[in-house]
Amino acid sequence: MKKYALLFLAVLLLAAGAVIPALAGNPSVATATLAYATDNTVTPAVAIPKAVTHLAVYVPTIESSTVYLQVSGDGGTTYADYRSTPNGTNMILTGPAAGTGGYTFDVPGGIGAFTHVKVKCGTGQTADRAFKLFMW
Repeated sequence: MKKYALLFLAVLLLAAGAVIPALAGNPSVATATLAYATDNTVTPAVAIPKAVTHLAVYVPTIESSTVYLQVSGDGGTTYADYRSTPNGTNMILTGPAAGTGGYTFDVPGGIGAFTHVKVKCGTGQTADRAFKLFMW
């Protein structure tokens, strides 16, 4: 009887593991570096893992600028500014107001339908800037 109880418990544990997303509790962390250039305001693309549904962005110390995202849903070929509808009426450019960095912002809505993301600054920076992307 004990043998069957242990077998039943093992099956339950395996079944529970099958429904927990692969990234649950273990966020994927990527760095997107904005290389210095007065006209370079967009980081290289970062691939979004398939199981990801949430994103937070760490903004390092920067010259005062807006920071927002561009996303691609076609494998990284074309990009568009990421907008959301937090008030249910207007399409809002998703990102914090202009500032000098040193903060993290959560991206509202799900990003699971997109394949790649870029971080974009409203103005060029005078040094390389490393943004951290936390995806889970």
